[in-house]
Order: sequence, then structure tokens, then C-alpha cells
Amino acid sequence: MSRFREHLSLNLQPGHLDIPIERSKFSPASTVDPSPRYSESSHSPFKQTQLSPKDVEAGTPSSSTTLRDKFTRLFFDLRTGGSPHPQSQRMSQWPPLNIEKRRCTCHFYDPRHEAKMKKQKRRSRCLLILLIIILLLLIGNTIFLNVRVLFLTTTPSSSTKDSVLPANTLQCISQFTLNAPSSPSAYPCSTCLSVLEAVPSSFMSDDANSKDIQTINNAVQFCGLRAIFETADAQGQATLGNGSWSQNVNFCTWTGVTCDTSGLVSSLQLTYPGVPATLPNEIGSLTDLQTLQVVGGNTVPAGSLPASFTNLTAITYLHLESTAITALPDALFSYPGLVNISNLVLVRNSKMGTSLPSSVTKLTGLQSL
Repeated sequence: MSRFREHLSLNLQPGHLDIPIERSKFSPASTVDPSPRYSESSHSPFKQTQLSPKDVEAGTPSSSTTLRDKFTRLFFDLRTGGSPHPQSQRMSQWPPLNIEKRRCTCHFYDPRHEAKMKKQKRRSRCLLILLIIILLLLIGNTIFLNVRVLFLTTTPSSSTKDSVLPANTLQCISQFTLNAPSSPSAYPCSTCLSVLEAVPSSFMSDDANSKDIQTINNAVQFCGLRAIFETADAQGQATLGNGSWSQNVNFCTWTGVTCDTSGLVSSLQLTYPGVPATLPNEIGSLTDLQTLQVVGGNTVPAGSLPASFTNLTAITYLHLESTAITALPDALFSYPGLVNISNLVLVRNSKMGTSLPSSVTKLTGLQSL
């Protein structure tokens, strides 16, 4: 049975075909036996009358319908859903194909290319390992610093209450450590010297503060020696400047300055013209000085000894020659003054007079006068 509702038909014009005609057995209106039927010869008088009026495929519709035809059409309509044959729709034109030209990705074995690729991979792997090591070092350093800072902030200080320095003292220490090495003449000795000399002895005797103690001692002695340079006249400063005076903070390398193993000034020798116009009061900060020799130019250094001169209690050798220094204080060699003098040299000091201080008799260790 045909799937379509329209009946198939075949119109043949008589006299044009000599082939046998077999009537369709698929049409619901066909009553022809499935066995083949052949048309008669083209000269037969039955050629045009062979087609039955019931044969739809012959193109002549039947004028009458039987009950069988009605049932056949009914079942055909039920099977096909009673819908007409869908009309064919014109398909839209296909879009053009976009063919992308690609470079051949085929690789042929090349030993040099393979060696180059292996070398690049090895180099990349080494760089990656080096980067990982650097990152690990940075992370470890950060962790170490954080732990150290945390330890310092949480661990109580073993020093006494006096170990806590005031802000101005800490500022002077910081300035000497950071700024003075690059600009020695800019260090504020006028304010920091007295501040640093006032640091409690409990702090200075605590081994836990050894680093700050060394910085304080260096700053104090630097200021004491720089005052000698600043009080000299132009000729004296030029001479001392040639000996590195006030050019850096490494005063132990200055001409005429000698330090002990602890970095403290133990000997000072000043010779004209590299002498100050007067002995400054800051010279008393050289408390570890053991030898002091000043050879002047008859007119310089002049004036009296500063009051702080009695702080030089460690001096064992004192040499004053060709100076214009006036008479020595009477209590100069009394306790707590210069009581450890063993050699005292006073030569051609025209302003000093002819008499010695009475306290010179208390110098029990005096060996040469």
C-alpha cells in the first residue's frame, strides 16, 4: 500500500511504447493480480481498451467506488493520519566552506633539533630550581627575622631599670652610627657629648649592652678630639687635617692619637703647629688617656687648663712644653685629680710661673719631674 494519499498513476500514450505493461499492485484501487501481464501487440485492437476505468494509475479515475475501495481508503487515511502529503520546501543555499590553511605540524626526526630541545628543557629546569632556592632563602630569612624580633620583644631584658636609655640618648647613638661616618663634622657633639656622658654607670657596666657601650665610648672620644681640632687656628686645623683629624670617625688613625686594644684613646701627642689655641673643656672626656704630650709654639696653646682636666685620672705621663698655659690649679694633683702621675715634664711655659701646685707633693708615684 502506498504511503501517500495521492494515487500514483502512469499515463502512456498509445502507439509510443512497445514494452510490456505491468499494472501496479501497490495502489489501493488496483485489482490486478500480482502476476505479470503483458500488453498485446501495438497493432492489437485491444491496446487502447486494455486499461480499466478503475485503474487509477492509468490516469482515468473511476466513476463509481465499491465498498471495498471505501474501506481501503478509510484504513489508508487512518494509517497515514489523514494529513496531506507535505509540500516540498526549497532548501536554503549552504554557506561557503571556510577552509583554513594550516602549516603542517608533522615533525621529522632531527638529531640536532632533539639535542637543542633537550638543552632548552635542561636550562629551564635549572632556572626553575634556582628560582625555587631563591624563594626559599627569602622566605627563610623573613621567618628568621620575624622570630628574632618576636624573641627580642618577648624576652625580658637582663639589664636593670637604668638600662632603659632616654630617647635623646638613643638618638645620639643612632646618629653616630648612621650619619657620622659619612659626615663627621655634622655630628652634634655640642648636645650629644653631655647626653652620652650622663649615661648611668649601671648601663655602662652591663655586658649585655656591649655594642651600645662601644658606640657611646667612640662618640664621646670622637667629640673630645674633634673639639681640639675646632679650637685650633687655621694653620693648626690645616696641620691636623693633613693627619686625618675630623675627616672620619676612626679617630685611632688620626696623627698623634694612639688607642688601646679596647679602642679607647690611651696616648695623645700634639706638636706645633698642630695644636689648639686653648685646651678645650671637651678634652676631659678622654678619661682613659694615659699619656699627654703638648709641644706648643710659645704662644699657643694659651689660657688656663679647663676644669674637666681633672677627669684625666688615668694619666701617668704629662708633658707640657713651650706653651702659654697659665699657672696650674693647686688641687690638680689631689684626689680625685691626676693622682697617678709618674712622669711630669714642664718646660719653657712662660705663663706658668715658677711655682708648682702644692698638691704635687701628694704624688706618691712620681718618678721624674
